[in-house]
Amino acid sequence: MAQVTLERLDPDIWVVSLLGEHDISMVDAIRDRLAEAFTHDPRLIIDLTQATFVDSTVLGVLFAVVKQSTGSAAGETLALVMPPGSTVERTIALAGFTSPIVATYASRDEVVAAWREGIRETRPDPSAYQQRG
Repeated sequence: MAQVTLERLDPDIWVVSLLGEHDISMVDAIRDRLAEAFTHDPRLIIDLTQATFVDSTVLGVLFAVVKQSTGSAAGETLALVMPPGSTVERTIALAGFTSPIVATYASRDEVVAAWREGIRETRPDPSAYQQRG
């Protein structure tokens, strides 16, 4: 049975997970969870590790989310998680969801670590703003 869930991972990181087979019958549920996540202005992980199938209508929803994400905020705010070599990963790759279009990871932990690393790298160095005498 297909399922779509939404959970808060960190204060600014939300996860929409797809479990099972997803086709046109699940598109409204996927859109609803994504819309709910976006009300929080989050960084968003779409977790496909337990998805066994996604059809073209689901890919269309994912393309829309990628377009919205890349057009709205600077920095990385969206990532897909899926097991390398899985049927869903191959489908996603064939559809063109590869870097640099969208970041893909093998696990949620990898995404969070990458985002935290990126946050550390982009913080300004306070000494750069001190007047030199």
